[in-house]
Amino acid sequence: MSLEKKLRTLIALAMVVLAVVGVAAVLYLTDILLAVSAHLAEAPAILRFLYWGAILAGILTIAWVIYRLLRPARESVSGQPVLPDEIDEAGMADRLDRAEASGIDVADARAELERLALGNAAGTLTLAMVGNISAGKSSLIRALIPDANPLVDVSGGSTRSVNRYRWQADSGDMLELVDLPGLSEAAGTLEQITLDEALRSHFVVFVCEGDLSRDEYQALAQLVALEKPLVLAINKKDRFSDGELSGIRARMGERVSLEHVPVVAISAGGSETVMRVGNDGEQQQTQRTRATEIDELLAALERLLDGSPVALRQLRDRSVFFLVEGRLQKARSAHLEDAGGELVKTYTRRAVIGALAAVSPGTDILIQGFLGAAMVKALCELYGVPARQLDIDNFLNFSQRHIGRTLPLMLAVAGNGLKAFPGVGTLTGGLVHAVAYGMIFDSLGNSLRQTLAQRGEFLPGMAAAEFKEKLGDNLESRSGALAKMAVETIREGLVDQSDRDRQREDQQG
Repeated sequence: MSLEKKLRTLIALAMVVLAVVGVAAVLYLTDILLAVSAHLAEAPAILRFLYWGAILAGILTIAWVIYRLLRPARESVSGQPVLPDEIDEAGMADRLDRAEASGIDVADARAELERLALGNAAGTLTLAMVGNISAGKSSLIRALIPDANPLVDVSGGSTRSVNRYRWQADSGDMLELVDLPGLSEAAGTLEQITLDEALRSHFVVFVCEGDLSRDEYQALAQLVALEKPLVLAINKKDRFSDGELSGIRARMGERVSLEHVPVVAISAGGSETVMRVGNDGEQQQTQRTRATEIDELLAALERLLDGSPVALRQLRDRSVFFLVEGRLQKARSAHLEDAGGELVKTYTRRAVIGALAAVSPGTDILIQGFLGAAMVKALCELYGVPARQLDIDNFLNFSQRHIGRTLPLMLAVAGNGLKAFPGVGTLTGGLVHAVAYGMIFDSLGNSLRQTLAQRGEFLPGMAAAEFKEKLGDNLESRSGALAKMAVETIREGLVDQSDRDRQREDQQG
């Protein structure tokens, strides 16, 4: 019998067993329920109510726990972290205060929150114009605001900065129109300046020229994920028939969820280059003005403006909170990067000094083991990650296994690095080992720091694997800096000792 047939047979037998067990379980439970029901029928009504109420509560509790365990994590918007649903302006301010108290520079995040407060006080609605290069954003603004004078260039890419205009809609609402730089076709994602302004705005209009490129689809998907009022405007509608426009809409809906996104066809005006052929067959390029037709877009915007002002503000506030949290997280990462680097430098120096202070073979290993555990605890505490002693021991043990092969090379490199300091051989014979231990600690600390930053938890095996990779990196440059540190440490120690000997001689004299 082939292996495949044996597996099929085993699976069939397992299914039979499961079926029999399932039927038996159903019969057993049915018997119990019938017996319980018979007893409860004779019991007081209040007892029956409490019994079935407790059963229902237990089932709902189990279902809720299973849902919490299996529910997919909420994805962040364009790299922004997920915020609590109940967060508000005061809550964000409190988060910034607590971060600032811990030494994090929150100036950028606080400025964004203050900007939101000023915008809410002014009561002005903001409409961001997003689209690819030459999609017609600036021409559309000119159609909306005839007396505006945005720079329009038929060669494409005329908008290189954020331009703002005041526009009063037919409903009487005063809006600020924000004309943003064209999308980056190379990256296929929203540039940071465009994403920031989209997050700050109350509405977004995505302008395109017919069917979307792959990069435009990716950018549009990011905007849809912001969950704020969005209108997709297909510009230059005169180039398409009604059937072609319907096909474009259908394809867009297949690629990006546009269930709640109005898709309108417009002609923003502007000009286009056309080729004319004379009677003599001569070809001549001329510029032709396009007709303006934006009624469908205006109607879509009016429907959005007719919505609840409170809901619009809440949507905009929450998207700005994502922006503020992004600024805060960036500042926190920079703070951890600097503080973690300083911690590693401190313990690396201690490792060098500890190796120089070793007075007998083997004592340096004990010193470094103690310092290694202390450095791991300090880094985990800095990153807010719990560190069990078992995990610390495993990390140091895993890392120790990778040192043996690299140690001879590090000792050789350390010896070469010390040649730049004439006369050090007369100071001590432990300099080479001290420099090598310094390189080990530098790699150990930076590998753990990188793992904690990327994973957010202490994973001994992963950190040890990263240590293995870093152990042999940039040995010459690292050994030079550590050799200088070791030599300066020894010379400072000798000077201190000479001063103490001189003082003792003076006292005796």
